[in-house]
Amino acid sequence: MNTEISCRFLTALGILLLVITSAGSPNASAQTRVGVFDSRAVALARVRSADFENPVTELMDQMNAAKEEGNDAEILRLKKLGSLHQAHLHDLVFGRGTVNDFFAELQPRLAAIAEAESLDIIVSKWETAFLGPRVTVVDITEKLVEQYHPDDAVRKMIDEMKKVEPVKDALFLED
Repeated sequence: MNTEISCRFLTALGILLLVITSAGSPNASAQTRVGVFDSRAVALARVRSADFENPVTELMDQMNAAKEEGNDAEILRLKKLGSLHQAHLHDLVFGRGTVNDFFAELQPRLAAIAEAESLDIIVSKWETAFLGPRVTVVDITEKLVEQYHPDDAVRKMIDEMKKVEPVKDALFLED
């Protein structure tokens, strides 16, 4: 009888120890939750938002001043800067350009979205080269776009954007 009780006790103790030790360690079947987003949609919502300070406005003011001064060298420099800025915007809105610069202003809201969705990481969907079988992908594009309070016109553009792949070499698009 004592042997039977001892075996049951040891079995129960073993199961208890197994449960306790596995509770604090990573489980082989644990899922990593990755929040992904379409960076083009976030870029479009940001650059079309009311609080976007377009650097081209300042460049245009500088260009007008340079024209009044007859400063041809400054005019050429500003034209080049304007072209580079436009190329950068093309890459953001039509290509796979990074919008990580926008996330400094969204940091507290990103943390809230990550917590609400139980996310371990948030990345552009264009930057995920491989996802293993223990990865769960959660598209949070809409949640990020909403941070910029898009109007109906922007929402419609984003809906159309979802139907097409990013433009290869969008940096080289011309207006």
